[in-house]
Amino acid sequence: MTSRNNPPPIAEAWRTPRRLQALVELWREAGRRTEIPVQGRSMFPLLRDGWRLELDHGMVEHPRGSIIVFLQGRVLVAHRVVGRRRNGAYLTKGDALLHYDRRPVLPVKVLGRVVAVHHEGGVIRLTGRRQRLLGRTVAMVSVLVAELHRAAAPLRRWTTAAGRLPGALPGPTRSLGAVNRRVMAVAGRLLGRAQPPPGHPDNPGGDGGA
Repeated sequence: MTSRNNPPPIAEAWRTPRRLQALVELWREAGRRTEIPVQGRSMFPLLRDGWRLELDHGMVEHPRGSIIVFLQGRVLVAHRVVGRRRNGAYLTKGDALLHYDRRPVLPVKVLGRVVAVHHEGGVIRLTGRRQRLLGRTVAMVSVLVAELHRAAAPLRRWTTAAGRLPGALPGPTRSLGAVNRRVMAVAGRLLGRAQPPPGHPDNPGGDGGA
């Protein structure tokens, strides 16, 4: 794991995609782990602003339910894998969003998988059997939400054409968003049971491993 006193240059390197890709290749070969800060709310409540994501660059396959980090334009994105295309690309989605990401992510574009989330209360590890099962469950719910949202697209277009404010959500879609928030809040609480930091009275044995 990366030293807290010597954070890796990923937070700066992403601004130059070619340099970042080269660094990731080196880290992958070395089996190295790095950290990046969380920004945004697309994975709320599991991931929150100011928390740190621990990435493993050595993993090749990312099963459904995993959270991967990739470049979307010039923005670093951490979203959940919810499916796979025939060409091997990953279908991804933010837990808090109603829609899939616009473009599937090719395996070569994956910068790393999130294996732990660090915050002031401790560490949330995502590699245990329970966490993997919950991750797959969240992915299945995400697919259902995204498909229902896609099916409601004609209704949204009709509502806008009928004279409502552009972009206003009709009742069914608004309800879908409310259901998604409730489900993800429960999943966030289950996944987000943090392990206290090493040295804490409740964790005298260290970080417990991945």
